[in-house]
Parts: sequence; structure tokens; C-alpha cells
Amino acid sequence: MKNMNFIVLSVFAFIVLGCNEQKSKDIQKKEAISNKSEIAVKADEDVVDDKQDGFLYVNIKELYNSQKRLALLNEQKDTLAFFKGKNVSFNNDKYDIINEEHLYKKNLKVNTYYPEYGLFILDCDGSENGYYEVKVNNIDCYIKIAGNQDLLKFKTPEKHLMESYPYLYGNKNTPLRKEPSDKSEIIEGYSNHLYIPVEIKGDWLKVRDDKDCYIGEEPSKDDIVGWVRWRKDGEIIIDIRHSC
Repeated sequence: MKNMNFIVLSVFAFIVLGCNEQKSKDIQKKEAISNKSEIAVKADEDVVDDKQDGFLYVNIKELYNSQKRLALLNEQKDTLAFFKGKNVSFNNDKYDIINEEHLYKKNLKVNTYYPEYGLFILDCDGSENGYYEVKVNNIDCYIKIAGNQDLLKFKTPEKHLMESYPYLYGNKNTPLRKEPSDKSEIIEGYSNHLYIPVEIKGDWLKVRDDKDCYIGEEPSKDDIVGWVRWRKDGEIIIDIRHSC
């Protein structure tokens, strides 16, 4: 009889444990679905205003190869420049974005603009009231977010830096040092090399010489690794390029 009771209790315990385990799995599954739903909802919501400084990348290749449109608006929200397909318009003047860049580029002073190489980058003060706030011709301008999400990508200064090529030649104010400190020893001959970013530590960037893109006939046999101050008092102070 005792054996029978033990068997019954064991079976009961097994069932309870199984139910609890299944219940736990169900809860986890519901939480996962809930989290995915939250993410999906947030993705469908309007862009949340964010006044973080950074950089706005415009997919100029997509603009050029399609009939999509993009308007740059001035401080009064009037059209400053209008992109459509292969053309950009300023008032009543229309230009081919690539082939006639030299004719209109003076009207479009931004952080980086080389449409032939797919580069169109604007200094950005974040977003507000459904618009990205950007600098064009040294004035505050705007780009509407709704309808343009596939053409626009905001990047923080750190992401912008880590996806670029820090250029150290010719700027004595940003030498390459052995440690992330203004008092650290300067690495001799640092300006004879090109670099790729490795990591960021506050206002300092760790770099390594680029073995795929270099000055001279061949790359350095030894790794050249050091730290350069990339930001001071909130301002970027090094030369940032987007191709080696």
C-alpha cells in the first residue's frame, strides 16, 4: 500500500512539475510575443523627437537611381533644394545631380557632398516636430521625416566616427599618442600612415594603421597603434574622411 501511495504521489508530482514547466514556457512565450509586439508598435509610430546632435546620412544613390523625392527646407520651411530622380532644383534652375555637380555645389554647403561616390552627409541637431534639423549653407534647415525614412539615417558622432577613416596628416593639434592623454608620448612618424578606428574611450579614439590602404609601396610591417583626441569641449577636432 505504501508503494502504491508513493507511486501515486510521484506521478502527481511529475504532473505538477510538468504543468509548472509548461506554464513557465507559456509565460516566456507570451512575454516574447509581447516584446515583439511592442517593438512592432514602436516601429510603426511616428519618429520620437530627439535633440541629440549627430549626422544625417542621405541615400543619394537611391535618390539618383529612382524617382523618389526629397526636399531641403529653409528656416521658413520653404523649399531650398528639391531632389527628384537624377535632378536637383534650386528655384527654377535644374541640374543633373552628378554630371552638373560643379554648377550647383556652391548652393549646397553641407558636411560632406560627393554624390558620385554616394556621399551626402549633413550636420544634424536631431529631430523635432516631425523634421530633422540640419545645417545647410551655415543656416538651420529641415527635412521632413515622414515618407523619407528609407532615404535617411541618423548616426551619433561615435557611430559616424567608427564608420569613417580618421585622417591624421597635417594636423599638429591631433597627434597620435601612446595613451589616451594629452601628456602621453607622441608616436614618431604617425603622419606617414593611414588609419582605421578601433575603439572609443570618451574623447579619445584608438586607431591602427590600415594594411589595406596605405601611403607608399607597401604597408608597415609592424602594427602602429595609438590614441588620438577626436573631440574637445563637445566639438569634433580631427579630420574625418569616408574613403581611404
